[in-house]
Amino acid sequence: MIHRDIRSDNILVNQQYTCKIGDMGIARVTDPCNRHTQIGCQPFMPPEFYEGTYDQKLDIFTFGLTLNELFTETQHVCRQRAAEKIVFKYESPIFRDLITRCTADDPKHRPTAIEIEKTLELYTHGFHMTALKKQTNYVRLSTEQKDQVFIDFYEQFHKSATEFIRKQFPVEFLQGPKFVAGIKVQRDIENNQQVDCHVQ
Repeated sequence: MIHRDIRSDNILVNQQYTCKIGDMGIARVTDPCNRHTQIGCQPFMPPEFYEGTYDQKLDIFTFGLTLNELFTETQHVCRQRAAEKIVFKYESPIFRDLITRCTADDPKHRPTAIEIEKTLELYTHGFHMTALKKQTNYVRLSTEQKDQVFIDFYEQFHKSATEFIRKQFPVEFLQGPKFVAGIKVQRDIENNQQVDCHVQ
């Protein structure tokens, strides 16, 4: 299935910060030949949309735009007649490489949905195992302070997490939630974070 309209306006968030995708009005079952009509919010559409031949990687593209908006609080600029249609006003301070891959012009270079899910699960698990254990008063921090706690964690965790992901994709890292639960975050003799993961 292709949603065709993933953007911040269509993400519903409850009081527990659980997100759900809304507005399924133009969602469609994928055509085996990837032939689809040009229906969608055009400022968010990838290059293949204008050719009328696209698949689920269209939703990956719009998710990448939404992710950048989430972390920068600004929308991108869409230039209809320019070769480079999508331009970010500001680049996200975190997950920049993931956003870049999601918004690649060539859909073959975009990650799969399961790859994105497992990547975000890895960071979530690492954050809970390291940063939150240090911040015993985390729930009482302001939003700005919480943002800084995560950014500090991200800057320390990102290098080792990226190396781990590159080694594990596409087989071992996609084995399911048990694999993510088996993550161990350790420090080497130089106090750098190391990510170790194995199936339990």
